[in-house]
Amino acid sequence: PSLLPIFFFFFLAGDKFTIADAFYAPVVLRLIYFGLAEQLSTASQNYVNLIRNLPQTNEWIDQANA
Repeated sequence: PSLLPIFFFFFLAGDKFTIADAFYAPVVLRLIYFGLAEQLSTASQNYVNLIRNLPQTNEWIDQANA
């Protein structure tokens, strides 16, 4: 079970991106890369989409591909 529906937060520790989200960002990208994100709960998929679509995440991916 996910804690996200209980607290109604966008990010793991509240309404702002924190170190907890930075810690899990690589996990999010691995879930996407290995095609596992579709198997997650709706709340977890929403979190994956949120992290993946952050401008900072896109910048990080662009820098890795440079």
